[in-house]
Amino acid sequence: MPRVAKALIALLCIVSLLDLSSIGLQMYAWARMAEDKPTDMGWAQAVVDAIGTDDPCEMCLFIQS
Repeated sequence: MPRVAKALIALLCIVSLLDLSSIGLQMYAWARMAEDKPTDMGWAQAVVDAIGTDDPCEMCLFIQS
């Protein structure tokens, strides 16, 4: 088996053990929420507002459940 295939299998095992899929989904949800903020706010402030909001989006609620 090629080294690349072994490395890919090892990486997939690590991701499944650490449950990084939910972290990736959460980061995607925050990025989408930040994208929906007004453009004059700036990207950094939009991300901070998306992460710190008390009103989670539908995707955030799905990830939490």
